Amino acid sequence: MAVANHFKKPLWVDLDTAAEITSVNVGTLLEWQRFFYPFLAPAQEKGEARYTKADLETVQQIKRLIHHGGLRREGAKRALAWNFKRVA
Repeated sequence: MAVANHFKKPLWVDLDTAAEITSVNVGTLLEWQRFFYPFLAPAQEKGEARYTKADLETVQQIKRLIHHGGLRREGAKRALAWNFKRVA
């Protein structure tokens, strides 16, 4: 499912919708929010995560690094840090 198609009106989606879009279960998303902070840091409103298009793209990048790239979480975090440093 394309990330861009879910942003016609709202600028964000909730946790359940983010899980559906990215095909990553809710528990894993919550774990990744803690582990991959500050690279994955969705805004919080009334205690609920609000995932932007950029957040969903980061989730997809983490998923690729871990599931397809064969990296463990620590390696994926280092790869994200390197990538974010290059872009900044």
